[in-house]
Amino acid sequence: MSSPQKSRSTLLLTLAGIGVATAVLVWVMRTSEDAPASHTSSNPTAEAPKPAQPVVELGPVTVHQSAPELAAQLTRNDLDSMARIEAVNQVLYVYRQGFGGNPSGQNEDIVAAILGENEKRTALLPKDCPAIQGGKLVDEWGTPYWFHSITAKVMEIRSAGPDRDLFTNDDVFVQ
Repeated sequence: MSSPQKSRSTLLLTLAGIGVATAVLVWVMRTSEDAPASHTSSNPTAEAPKPAQPVVELGPVTVHQSAPELAAQLTRNDLDSMARIEAVNQVLYVYRQGFGGNPSGQNEDIVAAILGENEKRTALLPKDCPAIQGGKLVDEWGTPYWFHSITAKVMEIRSAGPDRDLFTNDDVFVQ
């Protein structure tokens, strides 16, 4: 193909791509305009919903078949600190297998995802799991685990250890 023909073909492909992108953008904008308006409360003291986070009915949560076993591993009394943190790592491994990556955010965000607030509406732990206290996954001393996502598939999990202070010599952690 000669250079002018190649340039013309490239230009046509670029214009076609812009046309498709424009069509998608128009469709997305129309879809968002057609969405039903959120209802506001007549109670003046009630908080108004945040416009950036529309209320979406997600449907029921299904408890994963391995949830009871995973919960039992997290709460076994005969496990040492390293085995417990490995049990937390196992929960995240199962999550990665189902979702292609780690849940993101702070401890409470990760717990919410593990409890079924995810696109598949699948819970990997039961809501009444004793390892969850106050909406957070905690170690055997009742201290919330610290999670740091290194990549989509690698998560550092840290227990503050017996002194209950993070980033001290008695911390237990895995990646």
